[in-house]
Amino acid sequence: MDVVKHQNKKLISMYQDTAEQIEKWDKHRVSWHADGNAYKIKDGFGYRIANGNKTHIFMRLDNNTYRLTQIIVFEDGTFQIGEEIMTLSMQALKKMFADEVLLCSPPPGATVCLSDLGTFEMTEAPLYCARSEEKLKEVLEMHNKLVGKEDAHDHCIKLYHQYLTHTDENARELLRKAYEAVPEHERIYLGDMDSRDSDYIRILYHSHIKREV
Repeated sequence: MDVVKHQNKKLISMYQDTAEQIEKWDKHRVSWHADGNAYKIKDGFGYRIANGNKTHIFMRLDNNTYRLTQIIVFEDGTFQIGEEIMTLSMQALKKMFADEVLLCSPPPGATVCLSDLGTFEMTEAPLYCARSEEKLKEVLEMHNKLVGKEDAHDHCIKLYHQYLTHTDENARELLRKAYEAVPEHERIYLGDMDSRDSDYIRILYHSHIKREV
């Protein structure tokens, strides 16, 4: 609030929630936050932008300190690491994952910085966490989406429907490769909220089980 007052001393032209709206959002446990679209200015003459997308990641600052930050991927195939404001090539990004400079979960005992919010210490490993190599796959798939290519998710669904139409071992093997190309933590989105990826698992790893229709 102090920052808002500093920038807008009279607090004018500010949206005010009504009592009815506040009661409604509290009842349904809804919260709001602003999040802009990622982009960067292209080199050369004029004001041309390259669209981007982003996801969260932990970055190792030293042997025992990590910061929650963002990987921003741009349609020109370059990447940026949050507050570092440094442009990386795809090869450099892969090396940071391989060297565990970028990872999905700091180890127990590590100090974690949350920007201006504060710091905390990891006392134990998380119950669930995406694997770093799968997170890298997610980032690379984000780039495919940005440039209009078919990503692993859409490709897998297409081969799933092809398998259901032409059920044979060749179609099943193609589906297996497509399924394993989807980042592991995103495979549950291949189906609906009830089935998730259960039918893919049945086809690929438990083919003796027949699907109920």
